[in-house]
Amino acid sequence: MSKILLLGATGLIGSSVYHWLEKTHQMTRLGRSSECELKGDLSKPESMDSLVLDDFDVLVHCAGVTDEDFRSRPADAFVQSSVGLNALDHKAIATKIKRFIYISTSHVYGRQVGTIDESSAPDPLSDYAIAHYAAEQTLKRNASSFERVFVLRPNAVFGEPVFIDKFDRWSLIPYSFPLEAVYTQKIVLRSSGEQNRNFVSTYDIARYIESLINTSEGGSFEVINAIGKDTMSVYEFGLKCCEIYRQVTGNECTVERPPLNRAPQEETFRYQTNLRFNIELSAIDDYLRGFLNLILEDLKNGKKHGI
Repeated sequence: MSKILLLGATGLIGSSVYHWLEKTHQMTRLGRSSECELKGDLSKPESMDSLVLDDFDVLVHCAGVTDEDFRSRPADAFVQSSVGLNALDHKAIATKIKRFIYISTSHVYGRQVGTIDESSAPDPLSDYAIAHYAAEQTLKRNASSFERVFVLRPNAVFGEPVFIDKFDRWSLIPYSFPLEAVYTQKIVLRSSGEQNRNFVSTYDIARYIESLINTSEGGSFEVINAIGKDTMSVYEFGLKCCEIYRQVTGNECTVERPPLNRAPQEETFRYQTNLRFNIELSAIDDYLRGFLNLILEDLKNGKKHGI
């Protein structure tokens, strides 16, 4: 059993990581919320100064910035990913934490096209991707001070939110599309939907982390693509949401996208990893069936999400 310090325990990924790892490890949560045993805010780096970290083996960082952060508080988001992360890193080094695991994003690679594995060159384009890459580079610079540093790069993350009443990421397509299917029986795309996504479950990410806690393979700094089972275009994902909605309810659902002046030209996207994990990856169909039923049940009880 390892003693694990977890950041982001109330977020989409971090909440699943907490509930998975608490079965076999001693967990302590660090963050701003009332659920956290230790209080700290990476957007306020000075809050790291008084932090007391006693005898932790592993630090798992699931509190990376999101697109929503850059829309609502861009200055804080950059501080969180740079100065704040650096302050946390130095605190972890000073208290002799052995392993640091950071959840980044596949968007560090730039456009999600072609075959991408860990040897692909980074080309972050958005503020969100640039901020994550800056955090990765901070960890890489100080990696020799740890036993191991791991960076996990997922693409499109799905999973039922553990804290659904606090959930604020409804704009992500694994959530917005099922909502549209239930509330309007129509999924409206803002683009052609030809772009591909690799869908990975929050609990699969938790199991990746569990594997990394004790592994002896690899170097002192390791980037890992956290791949999921299913890859498809955004348009195909919309069609899948509609099909499962029809299976669950018996009602029709359609996908609308802007008119195309040419034949559809879906780009190839193969998201791969050079590492091997003994994990049976989760199918997105099972998630959609369960999540659609959850939304429908809440709607029956007069509760709507993402509004």
